[in-house]
Amino acid sequence: MGETILMQLPKLIRGYFLKRDNRFRATVLIGGRETSTHVPNSGRLADLLNPHRPVWLAPGAAPHRKTAYD
Repeated sequence: MGETILMQLPKLIRGYFLKRDNRFRATVLIGGRETSTHVPNSGRLADLLNPHRPVWLAPGAAPHRKTAYD
């Protein structure tokens, strides 16, 4: 058939969703600390983002970012 291509994924960090601050920002609990994160999907996600639900976060490495995780 062909060559297998592997995706390189970032190391994900487990957190717990607390609240949606606006369309693109949420507050999550990571290691006992509240942290602001970027939500790349601006949809409502009301059925998925419930308080204390586990979420997996990808670190954001760009220095100009306002949040450390996606």
